[in-house]
Amino acid sequence: MNLILLPGLNGTSDLFSAFLDELSVTIKPIVIEYPKDQLLSYDQLLVYVKEFIPKNEDYYILGESFSGPLAVLLAYEADSYLKGLIFVSSFIKNPKKCPKFYQKMAEIIPLKKMPLDFLSRFLLGIGGDLKMKQALVFVLKEISDDVFIFRLNEILKVDVTEKFKKINIPCLYLRAKYDYLVPQKSLEHILSYNQKVLVSYVATTHFLLQNKPKFASHEIEKFICNIH
Repeated sequence: MNLILLPGLNGTSDLFSAFLDELSVTIKPIVIEYPKDQLLSYDQLLVYVKEFIPKNEDYYILGESFSGPLAVLLAYEADSYLKGLIFVSSFIKNPKKCPKFYQKMAEIIPLKKMPLDFLSRFLLGIGGDLKMKQALVFVLKEISDDVFIFRLNEILKVDVTEKFKKINIPCLYLRAKYDYLVPQKSLEHILSYNQKVLVSYVATTHFLLQNKPKFASHEIEKFICNIH
């Protein structure tokens, strides 16, 4: 079974490794990476990603964090081969009441200059795995400040609620209990338009796939198995 993996704000596959190691051999991951040097809107990313969708084969889409809205845009235009949609620590509209704080912070303090300890605690939690901290450093070096700020601005503007309301396929939402970036209200907003969305909670921070890869793979495999 094909599983399209859409990455978070970093736009790369680098932080998927632990999760991929836990996936069953029955699932074929198709990991999408966004161009590192281009300022692409959600609509432009939609055009880019559609080229990687399998032809005449069943598949699922996983949207992590930043990519939740993109997953909805893809699902809205998809044919019957798309069997399910998976949100991980994500949203379908701007997730913060005061998101401009993050934009201004990024403009004043470039991402690469933020203290690693602060970032790792914020994103990975206290006592985060050393290997994952090293991966986080690598990812932060790869993404330019211009791309980072541009994607933050895309989040500020995004609202794909109307398209989500018209999607009629099974959905799964993996929710981190201690996610300080995407609040509980983002999940509640999704549920207000589709109460059939399956929800699984786990005690971790925003980087759910990275911190709890075994949990995530188990829940996703169970979701897919119940559909097929």
